[in-house]
Order: sequence, then C-alpha cells, then structure tokens
Amino acid sequence: MDILEWFNKSWPLFLVSTIFVLIVMLLTMYCLVYMEIQIEVPETQRWIFVNRRPKRTLMACQYYLRNVNHYSDVQQLDDIGRREEKYWFLVHDSLLGRKTLLSAIRYDPKMSLPFSQESQADLRIFDQYIKHPYIMPFIHIEFLLEDDAIVVSRPFSPSGSLKDEIYQARCLDDHRDKYNHNGQPLPLGQIQTYSSQILKALLHMQQKKLPVFSHLHSGNVILFNGTCRLTDTENIFFQKHYLLSPLFRRKLTDTPDNSLSVLMFGHLLFEMSTGMELEDTYPRVDEMTCCVYPTVTNVLDFIFNNKSTQLPTLEELSNLSFFREVPHPALKGYRPSREPLPQNLKEHLRILRKGVSQKSSIGRKTKRKRSSLTNMDLFMKTTQFQTTQAEAEELFTPVSPLPPPPKTPPPIEVQSNVSARPNVIRKIITVKREKAITSGKQFVIVVGKAFGIQILD
Repeated sequence: MDILEWFNKSWPLFLVSTIFVLIVMLLTMYCLVYMEIQIEVPETQRWIFVNRRPKRTLMACQYYLRNVNHYSDVQQLDDIGRREEKYWFLVHDSLLGRKTLLSAIRYDPKMSLPFSQESQADLRIFDQYIKHPYIMPFIHIEFLLEDDAIVVSRPFSPSGSLKDEIYQARCLDDHRDKYNHNGQPLPLGQIQTYSSQILKALLHMQQKKLPVFSHLHSGNVILFNGTCRLTDTENIFFQKHYLLSPLFRRKLTDTPDNSLSVLMFGHLLFEMSTGMELEDTYPRVDEMTCCVYPTVTNVLDFIFNNKSTQLPTLEELSNLSFFREVPHPALKGYRPSREPLPQNLKEHLRILRKGVSQKSSIGRKTKRKRSSLTNMDLFMKTTQFQTTQAEAEELFTPVSPLPPPPKTPPPIEVQSNVSARPNVIRKIITVKREKAITSGKQFVIVVGKAFGIQILD
C-alpha cells in the first residue's frame, strides 16, 4: 500500500526520468550506428566528400591554361588514370609544334621538397640528372603556389601506356571503361624486349642512388616510338606510391630496399605474360599456371620462388639470358649526365632513401614559401625552365618505327560503380536506422511491462 501511495505522489517525476533515459538511450544508439557506418563504408564517404568540395586543382589548371599563350586546342580528358584528384589535358604546344599531355595534381603536405619556385628549378635539374632513353622526361613543370597545384607536361604518345597495350585499349578513354575486362598476354618477343628495357631503366636509377621506384606498374610505363619509358619519376618527391606498395613494404620489412623494385618488376612481368594483375604480394600456384610461356615462367619462379631467403637483385635479373640477349639500339651513343646534383637535392634523396618523412629534419629546416607574385606573373614566367627547341627535337626523335595503334576492343556495356555509391550509403543508413528504432521500441515495451503499462506497437 505504501508503494502505491508513493507511486501516486511521484509518478510525474518518474515519468520524466524515464523519458530522459529513453532519449539518452536513443541518442547513444544513434551515435553507435553512425560510427559503425563510418567504419563500414570509409571509401564511399570519402568519395562523397571529394566530389562535393570545390575542385580547386581543376579550376587552377584551367586558369593556368587560359593564360599561357603557347598552349592551344585544349582538350580536357576523362580519368585516364586511377589516381584520384588528378586531371588530364591534351594541348597543342606551339613552341614545340606538337601535342603534349598535361596533368595537374593537388599539392600534398607530405611532399619532401618545400613547395616553392626553388623546388621547381630543382626538379628540372633532377630530370636532367636521371636522363635516360628508357625514362620519359617532362617538358615543363609548374608549381601554382597560390592554388596548391602542380602542373606537369610531357610528350604525348598515341600508343598510350603498357597497360593500354595489354588491354588493347584506347589511351584517352576513361580507366573505368578500358580496364573493366581481362587483358591479353603480349607476344613473347614484346615481353622480352619491354621487360629488358624496364630493367635497364631501373638499373640506371639504382646506379644514380635514387630511392626505390615504388610506383612501378604498367600504367606508368609509356610506349613511345616503340620503346618503353618509365614516367612520373618526380613522384619520388611527391610521396605518391602505387596502390600495392604499402602491402609490399609490410611483407619486405627484413629485406633490402631494392627488393621492392624486384617485386614490382615481377608483378609487371606477370601482367605482361598473363593479362592479369596480381592482387597479393606473391602469386598463387594456380596463378603461375596462367603464364603460357615457359621461359617467362622460369623468370617468375626465379623472382617469386627463389631458394634463398631473399629476392634476387636487379643485377642478378639482368644476368639472366632472357634479358641479357636483348639488343638495345637506343643505348648506343648514350652518355649519362655527369653534372652533380645540388647539395640540397642530395640531402632530400638521402633522407628519402632512409624513409624519413617531411616531418623530420628537412620538414623542420625548410618552411613552405609563398610567392609574392600574382598567378598571372607565375604563369607568364615560364621561359627560365622551358625546354629548348633542340632538347624537344631530341626528345621526340624516334628510335624505331611507330607501331600501329592497337585494335579497338568491342564495346562492353558496364554500369559504373561510382554512380551507385550514394545509393549504397542510403541503403546502409536506412537499415541501421530501422535497427535503432526497433531496439528503442523493444526497450520502451520492456519498461512499460515493468510498470504494468501496455504499449501498442
């Protein structure tokens, strides 16, 4: 009887307390559901964030192209590569009289060089320092200091990349369309020639004591006048790596740095001989059987199934008869650059070889420098680092006849997953919300039964 009297007197306070507890429970469940969604779909949320914010890099590059007089017939391309926030343009350079491929990326704070005009000049020196017949140089590089953007122009090759050759794709098509089917193995002669040229370029970079070329893949190998040329070498300073590079590094913690180059070279050789990309560090047994050339299989076994505890070196690979017997007419008369690098570049390369980020000594000693010049002044001030006509002629001189363009693959209708991503998020949020509401209803029913109150659903 005392309990009923107490309840009759204090039921308003009890009701308010119950409602408050219910609100706290619902808010807690909502927060937990939101955190769970963030964990489950980070890539989709990042895609929405990137596509909603202003494309500052794209607008900066468009402004740059409008104010450089020697660029005409500007054509903005689709996403011909897989890197996010990288924009491509095909332009006609009146100074060279040829088409050039221009790319624009956003400045990354992890970049090892300070973002300044001095670094722009240093990269020009670095490009001449690693000059090689099997490395694609850039024609011009520009740091848009006020817009946090970097613009790089290179010779345009209609043959495209090595990946375009494997997938028999048009080089200017969107990567979501041209790489959505299996590729075809290259002929054995092409595999032997191309892989030997790539190996020569890697050996050259190693002899120059450069950091590991950690973004080696078929998309960064350009077929130019019948030869393979490594491209995007400036990514060494931009802290840009291939998608699988972190996976490789985790599994090669106790091996020399050059083992990463050998491993990525093995992946590239596997893709050329099978038309497929490896998804893990080492190929499975069933994947090795996909290679139709016994000589290539022997080389892959030497790389991935070596009896020693470590991967072979680049020198050991070059001594194999598969690579040693390939002629290299492009190397006849080639003389590597003997000009020394500036001391600051040597210091940057030394720290990069040790794997130290910009937050170490270089990041503390060098501050990001802003230019007092306007965008127009920076755009017009290009003559100091512009490729000369003689260098351009040497750059575009063919070393062998231009191969015929690849056959156009049959059209394949594929619905892009990009457009479906917002629907995926809506579906997940709806399911989580329904779960939260159901849990809240069950909690209210249990509380009501405890006090003898029947709650209708």
